[in-house]
Amino acid sequence: MKSAQLLISKKDHLSPESLKAFLDEFIAWKKLFIKKTYTDDYLIGAIYKENIFFTKESEYTQLCKCQVELASRCLADIQNEVNGDTTKCLAFRNHILDYLFDLKPYVEQVMKESGPSYVFIEGWKSTTQSSVMMYQEARNLFWSSMVDKSNPVSHRSAVNLSVFALRQALEIRFRRAIGITKIIDEKINDARLRHDFILDFISDNLDLIEIKVGSMPNLINIYKWTNFSIHTGGMPKIWEIQNAFDYCIKAFQPDSPSKQTGWNIHSSVKIKDYAELKKRFETEVNTEFPNKKFHFLYDKKPEAVIA
Repeated sequence: MKSAQLLISKKDHLSPESLKAFLDEFIAWKKLFIKKTYTDDYLIGAIYKENIFFTKESEYTQLCKCQVELASRCLADIQNEVNGDTTKCLAFRNHILDYLFDLKPYVEQVMKESGPSYVFIEGWKSTTQSSVMMYQEARNLFWSSMVDKSNPVSHRSAVNLSVFALRQALEIRFRRAIGITKIIDEKINDARLRHDFILDFISDNLDLIEIKVGSMPNLINIYKWTNFSIHTGGMPKIWEIQNAFDYCIKAFQPDSPSKQTGWNIHSSVKIKDYAELKKRFETEVNTEFPNKKFHFLYDKKPEAVIA
């Protein structure tokens, strides 16, 4: 789609006119290839699911049409907000670029039957955030009131949100250290692991996994400490939050570069026997849920160094 590719190539000079040109072309394309009218209830029921699996390609194509429809509605809202204002249009730049890259697989799937070689835009974007970067951004959030008086997030909200962000970074760090992406049962439901399951598992298997942190029990205490703020909105003491970030940082800090071994951003975690670690993890999950039959899905490689 020429107008979409133009938005990407001229992203630093995004204008209301180029946004309108894209939306006009996009909506015209949508009307041509998606004839059905979707209600809000239908779209929410189709899109907002915990897990989505398909037995036929036509089912996936139908989901793609729903995603395109929802995206078009939200893009129309952005265009109305821009309302010809160049400054506003540039302020929406990152959101608009995300729309284009997120739409790519869905538009191309809708076009697959009539134009199998059709390319919506060139290029892709990453859909995951490194746990190391998540930790750094959480810490930045804690200190954000120092940066700029025009910061849109108040100091109080930023400090409170940083606790949630720290918790998420810890969860993702250790989940990805094991490399697990999904644990689903025979009914395609996620395993309902308690929140601290993975951290406790790692703490119990330090003969196989080395974490560059002073004490796993201390780190787990900090993780559980976040519950009060997250579930009640209460603000911890400011020094408690600062110290929590300072204590947890080693779990995210990679080793220094080495001429012999190179450099790995995830080297704060080292696994001695990955096959055995996965075996123990699956045994632990199955023991926790003896009446379930789980299928374990892993990343191609964990966020760790395999020794």
